[in-house]
Amino acid sequence: MPATILVYTQFPTTVSRRIPNDWKWTRTLAFPLDDLAKLKLSPTPFKWIRYATGVVVGAQGDLSHQRDSVALVNYDDPLPGESLELYYHVSDEKKLHMFPLDPLLANSRTATPSAKSTRQANFGGEVMQRDGGRKGSSYIEAFTRGRHRGPDDENDIIDDIDSVRNGLFLDKALHAELGSDFAILVTPNFAMDTSDVDVQPGTHGHGQRYTAHFFDLPFVAASNLPGRAIRTPDEMSEWPPTMLFDAVYASAVLHHFGVVPPRTLDPWNDIFYSGERTTTEQVDEQRRREQEAKEDEQTEQSRLERNERYMQRRTGGSAVDGIDPLMLPYMLIPRDRMAKYAEERQEALAEEEREVLEAKVSSWRDKKNEEEKKEWEEIHIFLFLEPLSLRGSLRALLVLLPYPCWPSCSSILSSSWSSTLALRRWPCERRQGRLKSRARTSSECDEELWMLRDGGGGEGRPLLPRVTVVAACDKGQSRLARDGFPLYL
Repeated sequence: MPATILVYTQFPTTVSRRIPNDWKWTRTLAFPLDDLAKLKLSPTPFKWIRYATGVVVGAQGDLSHQRDSVALVNYDDPLPGESLELYYHVSDEKKLHMFPLDPLLANSRTATPSAKSTRQANFGGEVMQRDGGRKGSSYIEAFTRGRHRGPDDENDIIDDIDSVRNGLFLDKALHAELGSDFAILVTPNFAMDTSDVDVQPGTHGHGQRYTAHFFDLPFVAASNLPGRAIRTPDEMSEWPPTMLFDAVYASAVLHHFGVVPPRTLDPWNDIFYSGERTTTEQVDEQRRREQEAKEDEQTEQSRLERNERYMQRRTGGSAVDGIDPLMLPYMLIPRDRMAKYAEERQEALAEEEREVLEAKVSSWRDKKNEEEKKEWEEIHIFLFLEPLSLRGSLRALLVLLPYPCWPSCSSILSSSWSSTLALRRWPCERRQGRLKSRARTSSECDEELWMLRDGGGGEGRPLLPRVTVVAACDKGQSRLARDGFPLYL
């Protein structure tokens, strides 16, 4: 391999351009020493290399012999006699404003030699098919706005693709080679002064100058054009801005010396083609998903390894899983005996459940009977006779009394009251009086109290069940009322 100067620059590894730690050193340009000597682009080649690198990456920086620190080269040194590696350092602040070439254009310029002609021939057609002739103005505005550096360059922004400042009158042959084998160097610039350019004899070497540079070696050897200044108008207000000349020069440099890996400049796609989902974004999205899937797989693998180490510690390092001693008796029992045991166990559980249910039912039944008995003993109706002076009639008081008071009822009955008390509840029983003999349902026995009259054998009117009232009644027939219901004796 011939002696070569390799230049490394930093580019972001993701779409985001604002994370300094995501930038990595990438081989960008390779300058064969013999070619640089024959092209005679500058008597101070390191200054020219600095300029060429700067217009390619779109940021001002410095060349250093070291990657991790800025050990500046001597820009006035001649070309070395052997290969050399240089690193183009750009400050973090300037990285935020870094604006390289159009990624699609750069990819076409850095294609492999076997694919160059086809790729370059298709480039214009692909752009026309993609943009449809409608995005030229937004494209040129995005580029000039991204390349301008401060308020002094505000007038250099072009917002119309058909602007006269976006054109240059050239020979047809030169126009075809512009940006590939031919470009125009504007000096002074951030890296070079006009005196740093090889010029034809008799050409001035100071002030602003536009110098024609050819990069095709056979053409350079046969002509005297390299280093000749081009003619400029007296009125420069309509002249193309310097940033466009720099962009064309960067295109030619990439065409001949570029070794940038494909898709390196794709993080800037969103600026050139805003509103579109770029190929880089799709690739980054796919890469992100693959990375997430890989991380998930690694996490699962780590979990399995942790579990395996845990089981090994638990079993004392044995590769065979330990046997739970509690399961050992069941493992030694024959299958048929185990099935019979399971069936018997299910039957025993069912019997236990049935006994529990029967006990609950029996307990509920006993409790219910106790409640009914208590209610039957505590709620009864009696008559107390008490002489009351009301219209000359004997009255009685009807009250609620408990069962122990029943025996006193017969002693307080008098001849002035001709009725006999009879009570009936479920179960039907005789209580201190005659009960009308007839068939009655349990509901009637449970819910009704009867008062029967003596002598005539007639049936008295039914009292309301569980009557809790205090009322007066005359000898014979009196009307009592509770809650709107008539009650007769």
